[in-house]
Amino acid sequence: MKFIKKFQKGMGKTRQNLGSKLGYLFRSKKSEAEFFDELEEIFISSDVGIETSSKVAEDFRKYCSDNSVFGKERIKESFVEFLASILIPGDFILNEEGLTVLMLLGANGSGKTTTAAKIAGKFKTNGKKVMFAAADTFRAAAVEQLHEWAERIGIPIIKQQQGADPGAVVFDAMISATSKNIDLLIIDTAGRFHNKVNLTKELQKIDKIIKSKIGDNKYMKFAVLDATAGSNSYTQAEVFNESMNLDGVVITKMDSSARGGVTIAVSYGLGLPVYMVGVGEKPEDLIPFEPDSFAASLF
Repeated sequence: MKFIKKFQKGMGKTRQNLGSKLGYLFRSKKSEAEFFDELEEIFISSDVGIETSSKVAEDFRKYCSDNSVFGKERIKESFVEFLASILIPGDFILNEEGLTVLMLLGANGSGKTTTAAKIAGKFKTNGKKVMFAAADTFRAAAVEQLHEWAERIGIPIIKQQQGADPGAVVFDAMISATSKNIDLLIIDTAGRFHNKVNLTKELQKIDKIIKSKIGDNKYMKFAVLDATAGSNSYTQAEVFNESMNLDGVVITKMDSSARGGVTIAVSYGLGLPVYMVGVGEKPEDLIPFEPDSFAASLF
C-alpha cells in the first residue's frame, strides 16, 4: 500500500460520507438480514448504483458466510479485505520498444486535458519521449490549453486550428510519432457528451485511424471520470465502454468529492480496471490505483 497516505488524504470527503455510514453500520447490533439490507441502502445512496449495490451486498453476504465472519468483531476488517478483492487495478506500462498510444476520453470538465499533462510529465521525467495530439478541435481553447501544457512540459504537439477534422490530427500525429521514435503519444479527444451520437462516430473514426497505423505497438483507451459527478460518471463510462471498448478509467478530483463510491460502481459494476486516481492538484497527486489503499482509506 505504497500510496496509503495520499489515499487517506484524498478520500477525506468520501470517508465522511460513505465511510462514516459504513462505520456506524459495522458498530451496530443489527440482525443479519437488517445488516445486509442497510449495507445495500448505504451503497445506493453513495453513487454505487442500484445493481452494483445489490451485487456488493449479496457477494459480501456470501463472503461472510464462507469465512464465518458475521457476528464477529472483525467484520469491518473483513469488509476492507472483501472490497479490496473485488476492485480491479490497472498498471499503465509503456511498450519496451516502439510506440504506446493512449487515447483519453471523457466529458468536458472531467479533467481530461490536465490528466494528459500529468501523465506526460511523469513519463517525460522518467526519460521517455512523449507527444500530444490535440484531437479536441471542437471546444473553444482546447487546442490552446493542450499547447500550453506541451510548452510547460517541453514536449511536441500535433495540432490544427479549431474546427479541424480530429481524425486528420490523429493521422498526422501517428505518422510524426513513428518517425520521431516517440515512446508515448497521448491523444486528447472531444467530450461534448450532450451530443453523444456524433461524438461516438467521431471517436470511432479516430479509433479506426489509430488501429490502421498502430501495427505491433500498444494502444490503450482510458475514460477520464470526474468523481464529483458521481453516478453521472458511471453513465459516461458505460456509454464510452459500449462504443469504444475501454481498457480502463482514470478517476479525477477524488479529493474534492464525497462521491468516491462511483469507483466501486465503475470497477465492480462495469468490470473496468482503474488505472489512476487524482487526489490533489499537483502532478504527483495523480497516483496508481491501489484497491487495498482505497478500501482501507474509507475508515
